[in-house]
Amino acid sequence: YMSECYVLQTEQLEDRVGLCYYKKGTILRESFDAVFIGAGCVNTTAIVDRSFGLSGDRHYSIRAPRSTIHAFFRIPWKTSVATQIRQQNDLPEIFLEVYDPKTRYPRSHTQLSAINRQIIEAVSNRFPNLFRPLIRALRRTMYFALSAHSDGNVEMALLRSSINNDATGEIGQKISITEYDVERNPDLVQSVRRAVFEHWRTLRMIPIPFGDVLADYFRRNRLGGWHFGGSLPMRSEPTQDDECWPSGEVKGLEDVFILDSAAFPSIPSSTVALLSAAHGHRVGRSWISRLQRGAD
Repeated sequence: YMSECYVLQTEQLEDRVGLCYYKKGTILRESFDAVFIGAGCVNTTAIVDRSFGLSGDRHYSIRAPRSTIHAFFRIPWKTSVATQIRQQNDLPEIFLEVYDPKTRYPRSHTQLSAINRQIIEAVSNRFPNLFRPLIRALRRTMYFALSAHSDGNVEMALLRSSINNDATGEIGQKISITEYDVERNPDLVQSVRRAVFEHWRTLRMIPIPFGDVLADYFRRNRLGGWHFGGSLPMRSEPTQDDECWPSGEVKGLEDVFILDSAAFPSIPSSTVALLSAAHGHRVGRSWISRLQRGAD
């Protein structure tokens, strides 16, 4: 990431990689030994796509686990120091792994979190000042449970590109994503509720009637409600330019590496934040090792 800039594309030079980016109304170019992209799945895919200088339409597959959201009231209780730190940083407070052979997807992963601070402020601003303290109090009493299960779900992204400026070669691009409706799974909802009750002494949560409907209202954008990726998947032997080598290097773009979940061949039904960090570390270490072998 570079401050206040919008990366347009990478460029293949003789022995280096050029980076073309837009900053404060000016298109700038720099060259590097390698470029590592971790801008988020769709953004990363768009940068790679522009780097091939293609015009017309291309389709990319985005993988995301199916998910179900429901709501709980939580009785205020003393919290640990670790939980307080997670609360202060708007991180998921509780992770619940559920195995229930009675459901169609027997194993699921659930994150339990309070309402995001930004959502609370946005909602409270729509009410008179008299009600705002009550709405803000919901932040620590209303919790959303986001449960995910993997079933090979694939969304589609359409990238449409054209040359905006023949003099600079600047490529304009529009992205549209087809999001498929989430199939509500009542058995999964009941499974998570049973698990929450089993851990009552720790969680102290009560399901909100019709909480899944309330949660769907808050979620809105289904794809943005959970981690996704897989648009530039790693293969042992990639055959297309929208695939990566196991090293994270993009086929057809020498010394351009993908650090985020765009390179994952599949997406687990759990948070991929730490998995992405581990992948980025592995890609970086692999590149350094390759340099050291070349120097030897």
